[in-house]
Amino acid sequence: MIRFFIITLRRQRHKEMAKSTITTGHYVRLSQATAGLGDRLLAQLLDFLIMMGYSMLLSMIMMFVWERFNSYGDGEDVMTVITVLLYVLPITFYHPVCEAMGNGQSIGKRALHIRVVKLDGSPSTLGSSLMRWALYPVDVFLTAGLGAMFILFSDHNQRMGDIAAGTTVVKLEQRRLSSMFVTEFNYILPGYRPVYQEAASLSINQLALISRVIYNNTRERQHYIDALAEKIRATLHVPPLLGANNEQFLRTIYNDAYHYNATITA
Repeated sequence: MIRFFIITLRRQRHKEMAKSTITTGHYVRLSQATAGLGDRLLAQLLDFLIMMGYSMLLSMIMMFVWERFNSYGDGEDVMTVITVLLYVLPITFYHPVCEAMGNGQSIGKRALHIRVVKLDGSPSTLGSSLMRWALYPVDVFLTAGLGAMFILFSDHNQRMGDIAAGTTVVKLEQRRLSSMFVTEFNYILPGYRPVYQEAASLSINQLALISRVIYNNTRERQHYIDALAEKIRATLHVPPLLGANNEQFLRTIYNDAYHYNATITA
């Protein structure tokens, strides 16, 4: 049993270090490190504590309001409905709404620097988040935690809800640039004014992909530029660069990412 546990931990550590290769709708291959079971459990614990704090605070408020309503002898049915709505809806839909509105992150996931994405690399939608959390009871309660075993042994660290929704959870790489990028962009002036603040979230792998596409000399170069520019706009939720073509847009995103990361590491 102990040997099995050690082997499982080694396998999980190897998978956390490995990259999950995702192919987008434009056949652009992206590599992202999938989040391990430990990160996901810690994020879930933080979210659980937040919901517990909300429930306790709401209970104290509702007890005070309930006493006021009872003193008048009416409004009991209204208070019952309000109490159920304020308890049930926020807690039931906390994760799907947070992931849909927070670019795949709940508060706990943001603290652990992990994010829910679809297998094609695009952001998680409300529909996919509802699907993955609808199966959460099956992953945890109805199967005695079988979802954890799926995370340990599936190719993309997916629990059953992720498999059904076509999603996975990835780690967000630290926003640091290697010396290669520092030397490659040493021509950017200190007074450079970035256009897209969202470019700060791009990883080194994503910047390398932009560089390869920009300096690609094949016949399909323009097709790759257009496809990647469209993908980045959709992922970062940014508009096109006014009065510029897709190549200029990619170069601007690239320069902006350098500016923010160089500022962080300075």
